[in-house]
Amino acid sequence: MSKVIYQPSGKAREYSPWACNLYVGCSNDCSYCFNKRGVLGKVAGDPVAKLKSGIKDEDQAFDIFLSELKRYKDRIIRDGGLMFSFTTDPCLPGTVHLTMKCVAAAAEMHVPCSILTKCAEWTNEEYLVKGLLGFCKDYVAVGFTLTGRDDLERDASTNAERILAMRSLHDEGYRTFASIEPVINLDRSLEMIRQSTDCCDHYKIGLLSGDEKTDDRYDIAGRLEEFIYEVDELLTREKKTVYWKKSITQVIGHEISDPCCVNETFNIFKQTTQEQFNK
Repeated sequence: MSKVIYQPSGKAREYSPWACNLYVGCSNDCSYCFNKRGVLGKVAGDPVAKLKSGIKDEDQAFDIFLSELKRYKDRIIRDGGLMFSFTTDPCLPGTVHLTMKCVAAAAEMHVPCSILTKCAEWTNEEYLVKGLLGFCKDYVAVGFTLTGRDDLERDASTNAERILAMRSLHDEGYRTFASIEPVINLDRSLEMIRQSTDCCDHYKIGLLSGDEKTDDRYDIAGRLEEFIYEVDELLTREKKTVYWKKSITQVIGHEISDPCCVNETFNIFKQTTQEQFNK
C-alpha cells in the first residue's frame, strides 16, 4: 500500500519536517519544475495530477491518510506540522477537494497544516474557505509561490491572482506565507515581496536549483547582498519574518541575522511576528 505521509530530506525539509503527497504530476507546467527532471520526472513529471501509484481512488487515499496521521500525529505536532505537497500542486481543480478534506481532518486533531500552491481559483469556493476550513483556520497556513514570472508558469494562476487570493485569505483570518522560490530575477522577486507585505505573514526565499541559465541566474551572486539588504530593510519595517534558505546563504557565505530573519525551525503556528520583533 502506498505511503502518503513522510519526512522530507534536503531542500524540501527546509519547508517542513513532515509532508503529505497524495498525488504526483502537475498541470501548472512550470518550466523550471524540479519534479520534471531526471529520475524524478518519470514519477512526478506528468502534466496531469494522478493519485500515487497503489492508491485506487480518493476514498482509499483518505483512509490511508487518516491511518498514517493517527500513527504520526504526536510527532508531527511536536515537530511543527504537516506540509501539502511536494509532488503536485495541492490546490489544482483535481486535487484541492481531497487535499482540503485531509487538512480539515488533521486540523480537527489539532495537527497544524501548511498548504503551498500556485492556484488561486479555489479561494473563491465559499464551501472550502468559510465552510470546511473555516472552522479550523487556527491550524491552517496557506502559502503561494511568487516568482513574478507568469511566462514560466504557463498554466498556473498569475502571480497577481495569487496575491489577491492571499489577501482574501488573510482577511478571512488565515495565516499566510509566500515562497519566493525560485528567485529567477531579483528585481521581480523583490517586487512580489513589495506587493504582498500587507497580506503575507512570513516569507521563505531560495534560489533556482540546477544549472538552468535563466535571466540573471549566473549574475545573481554579485547582486545578492544588495537584494538581501533591500528585502530585510523592507520586512523589518513591515514587521514580517523571513527565512533565507541555504541556497542563498551558501552563495553569500554567511548566515543573515537582521531583525526580521528566522531559522528553518520557525513555526508560523506558534511564534507570532510580534514575538519575533520583541526579542
